[in-house]
Amino acid sequence: IVETASWLVRHPLVMSRFIRLRDVRHPPTVAEFAGIVGSEDRLTLLANLTWADIAAVNPHTWTPAQEIFLRELYEGTRALLQGRAADPDPDRARKRLVRQLRGVADESKVQAFADAVPAHYLLSTDPDWMSRHRAWAEIAPDGPVIDVRPDSEKGASDLTVVAVDRPGLLADVLGTVYAFDLSVLAIRAATAELSPPIAIDSLLVAFSGRVVPSSTADHFRNALAAVLRGETAVDDLLRSRGKDPDRRQEVIRVVVRDGDPAAIEVRAPRGRGMPFRIARAISARGFDIVSARVGQWAGSGAATFYVRHRRPTGDLREEVARALEG
Repeated sequence: IVETASWLVRHPLVMSRFIRLRDVRHPPTVAEFAGIVGSEDRLTLLANLTWADIAAVNPHTWTPAQEIFLRELYEGTRALLQGRAADPDPDRARKRLVRQLRGVADESKVQAFADAVPAHYLLSTDPDWMSRHRAWAEIAPDGPVIDVRPDSEKGASDLTVVAVDRPGLLADVLGTVYAFDLSVLAIRAATAELSPPIAIDSLLVAFSGRVVPSSTADHFRNALAAVLRGETAVDDLLRSRGKDPDRRQEVIRVVVRDGDPAAIEVRAPRGRGMPFRIARAISARGFDIVSARVGQWAGSGAATFYVRHRRPTGDLREEVARALEG
């Protein structure tokens, strides 16, 4: 009992940091967290301590989204500690997707979509969303699909953008999000290597801590469509809404964790424009963003971007430093 209590005293914030700043569906994240807690007893006690610690601050500190992220991390870590973690084989995941969507759409088109999407997408995306994404990817060459739907359980809205891929597309999406004063909670990005390649970007966004109102969602959707079609430059949109697109992002601390994908943890002054400015900077340096978590930590803004480099050269940390300095 003394040993367990001492461990909890030493690590009271570790689960809070993971659910706020890390992609809890990313298998290496779950493995890292499982290595920290070490046992189911500690995991359960730490989950309860995390909830109690955050919820005790005030009635609004513990959000529905945080509860979902905590549950996902708890369940994934518990399964790993029990030796029953989800199957990490993307080939088997592709076969499951084809079986699940059989009868819903033409099987050859489903197979082509399953073969085109990356492993991290197959291992972390709900089958119902995969079905929607596949249908939207089919029509995206004729124009971007922008879907904003409220999720009352999370107290936020799911934003999905399916469009012909190009460098900087996610930064343009985040710039439009910033222009409309939406807060980004989580990002998942993937590219289906079809002809042409199709980006599938899924974001969890909120407006003043709640779901995005329908009127705001309509205006946002129209503005983003104009940006993605090349009718409006995102910089012009930002200026029209009182934002400075050229503002440099101040950075307090950067930690780069090697891996596939690599993780870039950033601490910066608080502000809604931080995800846009960092995404633009690292995309310009040749990084593809796979997923991200955005939040607050220790009184400042914080985010973790999971990235792969399109043209890997030199030291990863040096590349990240150059991106954020520029």
